[in-house]
Amino acid sequence: MNTTTLRGRRAIAAGLGCVSAFALLAGPAVAEDMAAVLAAADARVAELKSGTATAVPTEGPKAVAGKSVWIVSCSQSIDLCSDEVNEIAAAATAIGWEANIVNAEFDPVVAGDAIRQATAAQADGIIVFGFDCPLVSQPLAEAKDAGIQTLGVVALDCDDPALPEQTDALFTVDMEFDGEGEVYYSNFALDYGRDKAAIAIAATKGEAKVMLLDVPDLVTVAKLTDGFEEGMAACTTCEIVTTVDLTTLDQVNGVVEGKVTAALARNPTVNTIFQSTDGLFLTGVQTAILNSGRAQELLVIGSEGFLSNLDAIRSGAGQNIAMAFDSRWEGWAAIDAMNRAFAGAEQVHGGQGYIYVDATTNMPESGAWDSTVDFRSAFKTLWGVGG
Repeated sequence: MNTTTLRGRRAIAAGLGCVSAFALLAGPAVAEDMAAVLAAADARVAELKSGTATAVPTEGPKAVAGKSVWIVSCSQSIDLCSDEVNEIAAAATAIGWEANIVNAEFDPVVAGDAIRQATAAQADGIIVFGFDCPLVSQPLAEAKDAGIQTLGVVALDCDDPALPEQTDALFTVDMEFDGEGEVYYSNFALDYGRDKAAIAIAATKGEAKVMLLDVPDLVTVAKLTDGFEEGMAACTTCEIVTTVDLTTLDQVNGVVEGKVTAALARNPTVNTIFQSTDGLFLTGVQTAILNSGRAQELLVIGSEGFLSNLDAIRSGAGQNIAMAFDSRWEGWAAIDAMNRAFAGAEQVHGGQGYIYVDATTNMPESGAWDSTVDFRSAFKTLWGVGG
């Protein structure tokens, strides 16, 4: 695949993202017709209940043997990072590679040092999870110069249109994040956010009064929030009442509960909470909701479908809906993308997607979200490895 051509084509569409039927309603003229807005939101939710995942590719290179891959994790202490990173490592082991996880605990300096260590160790590939390229650009440039394949997952490359300034791309592997060939993670995040807006509009019948819980220092999460706000703009009878910024430092320092508690007290009209990432839930969001005395009145829409979040939905303990993302499937797709890069093969989408989950819809009997598709066996078959 011609990387320059692909990135150029995607950059032209960057301001639009992948346009869903619901996203088309963002135009002011159409947004005035609330009947149409509600009908479109209901239709999109019906689609989301079937999910956006497709299938693991059936064509591609067999496992390229003898490779060493380093995985730089944003944090191994929270599900937001560790759940998928552990799956990436499992997939690397399954394909027959040596895998090394480095826990950077949200510190770009530690992440950069890890990339340099991988370069010094002559790793074949480096997967950066949760750190945008500008945060670690110099170490990435050194790895690229050394001929190491680099891949960002839940991370923006240095040429991503969501960044205030774009420079040359430093992730050498153009993993595709959706079935449309999207290589910019920010555009995928925008679509994900727009679909969560459809859920809020449909569930409240166009009467959502929203509290946004955002993580502004993580650009990927902030773009998801942007997508939600774009989608909500179609609903003229809805309102974004307040936004609560919960930085990664807030999460580490234990101030999330206090911020959310205060925001709920100040905004009694709020009936919907948008949680930009499920990783926020156990940092204080759940406790604040339960202690507010309003848990049964609030519609709380989450994201990835981690164990604690799905357990809360099952028991009615502070969350109602998840937009469960196939993060584990994406982990295996990341290793497939790296394998294709090693083999000099064309990149394709790994098939992963996301799906609507509530207490009675698509809820697994126990545990966190894990696709009903046996993607692990399918990737092993694709790679020609046993087990």
